[in-house]
Amino acid sequence: MPGGGQPSLGRAPVEGQDAPALAPLPEQAPFSGVAAQTPPGFSTVPVEGRDPASKLVLILAMAVGGDMGSTAGGIKIFRLLVILKMVQHLFARTALPRHAVVDVRVAGRALESPEIALALVMVSLFAAVAVLSRLPFLIAGYDPLDALFEVVSALGTVGLSSGVSGPELPPLLKGVLCLDMLAGRLDILAFLVLFFPPTWRARPAAPSPAQPGRQGAADRPAATGGGEAP
Repeated sequence: MPGGGQPSLGRAPVEGQDAPALAPLPEQAPFSGVAAQTPPGFSTVPVEGRDPASKLVLILAMAVGGDMGSTAGGIKIFRLLVILKMVQHLFARTALPRHAVVDVRVAGRALESPEIALALVMVSLFAAVAVLSRLPFLIAGYDPLDALFEVVSALGTVGLSSGVSGPELPPLLKGVLCLDMLAGRLDILAFLVLFFPPTWRARPAAPSPAQPGRQGAADRPAATGGGEAP
């Protein structure tokens, strides 16, 4: 693949024939949008030839990814819905009494506090890792938008490239993208847990609860007299 880009449908001409014409860009938009949210790394149009607005739309699609339980990467659609519902909830509370209790619901189901907290943590971690991973590319002199495209594509395990990735990419930047792909595939929180020392040891077994009526001899009160109580 010249220039380190991803494979493109119909771009390689057959010997003795002209290259087949591609469909107009609006007709390819649905395919490009679905490809950006899934992990095949396939596109009918080279990303490096797209305008900045199109690249930004693809970056957002790659960052969102698929839904929970799918093989797609990104922050997941469900977590995006949770964040949007939280924003809606904050606006709605401005018109409610101070002590009003309003549940945050997604698809008719009330969300528990741990679910909301996990969604906020995962979205924040994704954004933080993308920003930090982009810095080495900026230091190396790459275009800011293309650098963001590469790291989000790696974190989302999408496989699309804006032309930055290739054999000529410096080893340090290749390592950054490798870590991003690994973190995106395992889930960023699960990847970070690997570096948390307390998780390297097995959890201590919880003591089994004492059963009533099975008190041991050592736990029984000692007799204090020789005769029976009247």
